[in-house]
Amino acid sequence: MLRMNDLEHRLRRCFHAVFPALSDSVISTVSVEGVSQWDSVAHVTLLEVIHEEFGVLAAEDDAEQLTSFPAWMDYLRQRGQ
Repeated sequence: MLRMNDLEHRLRRCFHAVFPALSDSVISTVSVEGVSQWDSVAHVTLLEVIHEEFGVLAAEDDAEQLTSFPAWMDYLRQRGQ
């Protein structure tokens, strides 16, 4: 199991890959409501980037709820990442 810092660092890289304009100071609290570029295409891209990084494929029902950095942190922690 990864230490929290490793998990957060890797997840930040995923978010930066999809949303490069986000600064480090806001990324840990970012959500779909606060990022105008976070549309359905960006959401699917984020799902794929996270799948590639962590090997975790979110179920469709789960994916609909994964609309913030904190939600992803919780989801990955629950799966032992």
